[in-house]
Amino acid sequence: MATVDEYLWLEDVGSEEVRQWIEAENRRFREFIGGIAERLYPRLRALYEMPVVYSVALYRGGLYLVSRERGTYVVKRLDFSRGEYEEVLRSEELGENVTISAVSPTPDGGVLGVNYHVSGADESTLLVLDVEAGDRIEVLRGYISPPVWLSRGEFLYTRFYRSGRTPDGVPAPASRVHLHEMGGEDRVVFGEGFETNWMMGLKPLYDRGVVFVTAMHGWSESKIYVARLPGLGEFALLFDGRGSRALPVGYEDGRAYVLYYGENHLGSILEVSEDGSRVVISAEEYPIEGAAVHAGRIVASRLVDGANELYAYSLDGGLEGRLLGDLPPGSLSILGSGWGTLVVRYSSFDTPSRLFVLDEGMKVRFVEGESLDLGLEVEDVWVTSRDGTRVHGFLVKSGRAGRCSGVAVVYGYGGFAIPVKPAFYVNYIPMLEEGAVLVITNLRGGSEYGEEWHRAGWRRNKHRVFEDFEAFLEEMRRRGYRTVATGSSNGGLLVAAVVTRRPELVDVALIGYPLTDMLRFHLLHIGKLWTTEYGDPEDPGDRAYLASYSPYHNVRRGVRYPHVLVYTGLHDDRVHPAHALKFVAKLRDAGAPAYLRVETVSGHMGATPEVRAREAAEVLAFAYKALRLDS
Repeated sequence: MATVDEYLWLEDVGSEEVRQWIEAENRRFREFIGGIAERLYPRLRALYEMPVVYSVALYRGGLYLVSRERGTYVVKRLDFSRGEYEEVLRSEELGENVTISAVSPTPDGGVLGVNYHVSGADESTLLVLDVEAGDRIEVLRGYISPPVWLSRGEFLYTRFYRSGRTPDGVPAPASRVHLHEMGGEDRVVFGEGFETNWMMGLKPLYDRGVVFVTAMHGWSESKIYVARLPGLGEFALLFDGRGSRALPVGYEDGRAYVLYYGENHLGSILEVSEDGSRVVISAEEYPIEGAAVHAGRIVASRLVDGANELYAYSLDGGLEGRLLGDLPPGSLSILGSGWGTLVVRYSSFDTPSRLFVLDEGMKVRFVEGESLDLGLEVEDVWVTSRDGTRVHGFLVKSGRAGRCSGVAVVYGYGGFAIPVKPAFYVNYIPMLEEGAVLVITNLRGGSEYGEEWHRAGWRRNKHRVFEDFEAFLEEMRRRGYRTVATGSSNGGLLVAAVVTRRPELVDVALIGYPLTDMLRFHLLHIGKLWTTEYGDPEDPGDRAYLASYSPYHNVRRGVRYPHVLVYTGLHDDRVHPAHALKFVAKLRDAGAPAYLRVETVSGHMGATPEVRAREAAEVLAFAYKALRLDS
C-alpha cells in the first residue's frame, strides 16, 4: 500500500490549479454522457417541482411549514380557525441558490425564525421575521440551530464549533447552547465542560413550559437536561443514557417521557420523575424509532422490516390502537406535537409527502399532499450476508417493460443509526418508469432493527455493512440483472468500498458526496466528529482496520473496474470534496473508466430544485451511457 499521498494537492479546492482540473473533469464527463441528460431532465424537473414538506413547527392555533414546490422553497402558515394557507416567504426573496431548512415560531406565531442555506452549505443564516408587520428583525449566521423562544426578543440556539475551540476552551468539533438577546448580548448558557465530539440538540415543549437539551456523543450515547420556560433557569440533568442513546419525547404533569435504547437496544419509553424512572412501554420485537406525548397519550412509531407503523398508548403503556393504518407501507415521522395537535408526515415510493394533522381525539383535521399513480409494485426481499445474518430490503418495480429492463439499481447507506425506509426516491423514478427495478437495502449500521443493528456495522464491524450490500448485489446478479450500485455520503463510502472490494459485482457505480480517504477523513472539515462512528485514524488499531477498506487506499492496478461516476459539490462543507476528487484520480491511474462531476452551487445540504434535477439527470445519464441503454 502506498505511503505517499500523491493526490494530496487536490485537497486545496480553492486553488486555481485544482479549479482548472475540476473544469477539465466536468468537460470530460459531459463529453461522455452526450445528450442523454437532456432527454431525462424534463421528467426529473417535473418531479422535483412536486410539493414536498420538509419542516413543520406548531404554534398556539396553527402551524408553519416549509415545502419545496414549483422550483422554489416556500414558507406557509396555516391558521386552524380559518383552515387555509397563507404564503409567508419564498426562497428567491433571500437570494440565489437558497434552500430553506427550518422554521421556528414564537408560541403566539407572531415572530418567526427561518434557517436557510446558500448553495447547499451546512452553514446557515437565521432570519427573524415579524410576520404581522412583514419586518426582518434580525440576522444571525453560522453553524446554528433553529431558535427556542424565551420571549419575542430573546431565544436559545445551539452553535456548532467546527474549528478552533469553544468559548470555554474545548477543541472543536463541539457545540454549545447560546442565549441571544436580539440586538444585544449573546452568551453561552449550557455545555461548558463537555468535551470534543459532544453535540447539543434543543427540543422545546412550549405548551408544557419546558425545554430539553440532549447532549449527544456521536450517534450512540446521550444525556438529557431540562429547564423551565419561558423564564430560563438551571438546566438540570434529567436522564443519563450511560453509554446508550436516549431522546426526550414529552412532558406531562411533572413527568418526562424518554425513549431509551439502553436495555435490549430496541427502545423503551420511560417515565422519568423526581422519584426515578420506570418503563412504560417495553421494547418488543420491532424497535421504536420515535415518539411524542399527545393529548394524554403516547404516540410511538415502530420500524417493522424497514417501514413505520404508528401506535397510540395510554400514559401507563396500554395499547389503544394503530393510527393511519390504512396507508401502504411507508415512512411515518412525527414532526411536532403541542396545544392538542399532532403532525405526522408520510412518504412512500410513490408519495413525495403527505402531512396529517391530528386533533386531541386522534381524528385527522387537515391533510396536505397526494400520492402519484406510478403503477409501482413493492415486495420484500431477503438475502443472507457472509456471516449468515439475514438482511431485509425492498424491491420496487413498475411492472412496465422498457429500455431499462434487466437493470437493478441497488441503493444502500448503512451507518450512523439512520434507517433506510420507503421514500420518494425521485432520482431513480425515470429508470423505474422505463423498466428497471430499485432495491432499497436495510444494512447493518442503520437502526432498522435497533441499536444492536447499528453497532453491528460501526467501527471495526464496518466490513459487515459492505458484506450485506454485496449480498444484495450477488442476489440481483443471480436473478439475471445488471447492477447499478448507488449511495451518497456514508452510502458513497459504502459503494466506493464495494467497488474496490468486489468490482465484479457492479456494472455501474454512482457514488455521491462520498468519504473515500479513511486515513485523513478526521483532518478534513468536520471529519473528527465521525471518529465516534468509524474509529480514529490516530489510533494504531483503528488505523490498520480503516486502511483495510479505505477505498482511496485499496485501488489496485490490473483490476477490471466497472464504470464509476463520483459526484460532489464545491460547497460541501460537511464531507470534503477532495474525497471525490482523489478517488477518481486514483481510479484513473489504475486504468478504470472513472468520471467526476462537480457541482459548483451545491453542498451536502442539497441545492435548489433546478440544480438537483440537473444533477440527477446527468448522474442517471451516466448509467444509461455506461449500460448502453440509449443506443
